[in-house]
Amino acid sequence: MFFKTKECKNNIDEKKLRYDAISTQIAREDDLAGKRLTWIITINGFLFASLSFLVGGKDLDSDFTQFFKNFIPFMGLTISISGLCGVIAAYCQIYYLVDQWEQLNDERWPRPFGDKKASFILGVLPSILPPIILSVMWFYLSWSY
Repeated sequence: MFFKTKECKNNIDEKKLRYDAISTQIAREDDLAGKRLTWIITINGFLFASLSFLVGGKDLDSDFTQFFKNFIPFMGLTISISGLCGVIAAYCQIYYLVDQWEQLNDERWPRPFGDKKASFILGVLPSILPPIILSVMWFYLSWSY
């Protein structure tokens, strides 16, 4: 009897440790997605300001202006796509961790994520759409100049 109780307690402790590790990793990946999105938007803001300065500037050398009119949209497109890849990678890891949590098959602790349907998808959209929209905009601008 003593061994069964100890074995049961060890199993519970192991599940709790796995739950804590999964919860911590989900929070970490969610934080990384947010930081990546913040950097994407911040850098794009600086690039848009630079491009508007170049387009509106009348006293700038034409070769200099033309080079950066072409280069800034390319930079913006590259940064937006790479940032989008980073955000998608974070959410792929979160999805993997959610599957790991479900394998625990233990409802004693709260779910460290929303449901896998509406709230997860709706929660991911604000992180995924801005880099996509920025990428499309930069792609358009790279063909316009």
